[in-house]
Amino acid sequence: MSPRMSKTRSGFRGLKQAWQREGLGGVPYWGYRWLYWNTPFGKLAKRAGKSLGAFPVRDPIIVYQMGKVGSTSVFMSLKRMELNVPLYQLHFMSDLDKMERVTRTRQEAEIAYRQIEIARRIRAEMVTKPKKKWNLITLTRAPVPRLISVFFQGIDNDIPNAAERYQSGTLKLQQVLDYFTDQFREGWAEGWFDGQLYEPFGLDVFAEPFETARGFQIYRHGSLRLLIIRLEDLNRVASDAMREFLGLENFQLVQRNVGEDKAVGTLYRDFRTALRLSPEFVREMHSSRYARHFYTTQELNASIARWV
Repeated sequence: MSPRMSKTRSGFRGLKQAWQREGLGGVPYWGYRWLYWNTPFGKLAKRAGKSLGAFPVRDPIIVYQMGKVGSTSVFMSLKRMELNVPLYQLHFMSDLDKMERVTRTRQEAEIAYRQIEIARRIRAEMVTKPKKKWNLITLTRAPVPRLISVFFQGIDNDIPNAAERYQSGTLKLQQVLDYFTDQFREGWAEGWFDGQLYEPFGLDVFAEPFETARGFQIYRHGSLRLLIIRLEDLNRVASDAMREFLGLENFQLVQRNVGEDKAVGTLYRDFRTALRLSPEFVREMHSSRYARHFYTTQELNASIARWV
């Protein structure tokens, strides 16, 4: 294939992606950029150091999710690309006063206050500029693996000094296992999409089936565009999802925030090895609307196969 034909095909592919992302409104900007990058004017401008930037993203991006679903990897991967648009990572943009009250430790409070300040500023901008577009990216994760990750993220809130006590022998592994299966519950996964997407913005992800085989899905509602990726499919589909959603051709995922590498690593690994789940526990975790919407029965069973 000649270089000219290859460039033409690439141009048509870019036009199609612009149309899919933004509809008719995205076509003029695509044409402007294509002329910029493929004409003598563009070459001269680049030589003069006046490049417009290599990415077609124009609107702010919010990595917006319930937590413990792999979002830090996505956020850091996007940050590394230096996209030249505002990039945020938030867990909530609704019930902000309540979020201030429920933090349980000083460290949690400091993180929450920073996020709340950013969230309030963004919500205010959404009100004053209702036509401004925003790109939201969220992830899901099978309920039991996510619950384990949430438990260990804040284990000292429930079992003080757990890692140190386990290392010294004053805390037994069975005590931790019993606490998790008998007492620990967390309702974010079930309520986050209603409380943080539907109530503030009217975006109902449960209104249409999720394409489980594809692993990601794009939603549009008013000035918002939302990409949902399942964590279990992230390595497989991240590049395709970011290409379709943001027009990024060279997205590469970086791995961050691995539980085994943290201070509770030994306890975490021993816990996962010894954990056994009762049928009642599994039914409880897998009966939620969240679980049944984003995962098939076979996928849910596979996610807990090592613990039953």
